[in-house]
Amino acid sequence: MMACRAGSGAHSATIEGSHRKSTPKKTPTRARAGSDVDDLDDAEFGAVLERMEAWKQDLAASELALRESQLAHEHAMLEVASARRSEDFSECLQREARNAEDADTARFERSAFTRAIIAQ
Repeated sequence: MMACRAGSGAHSATIEGSHRKSTPKKTPTRARAGSDVDDLDDAEFGAVLERMEAWKQDLAASELALRESQLAHEHAMLEVASARRSEDFSECLQREARNAEDADTARFERSAFTRAIIAQ
């Protein structure tokens, strides 16, 4: 019987709770931050704003330095890839030249053997 009561009580609490308007609640940190700002005079508030602006500029400078570092790394990787492609291309040209020489040598030898066989 208690299970039924608990179940029906939970159900009614859920129904009541769903009809309430939700209002954003200030967390203790947010409430404290608001009261700290309210307690500042103009000079202190200006100093806080200057510190925030300096912090934002430092953050932007750090992000810029990181991006420049990433770009330098990407550029170096592209140079390495380009050098590899260049080496591969020159090796391919050398192989093709050797293959052409080998084919010419093979044709010459075949024609020499054919002439030798015919001459006998």
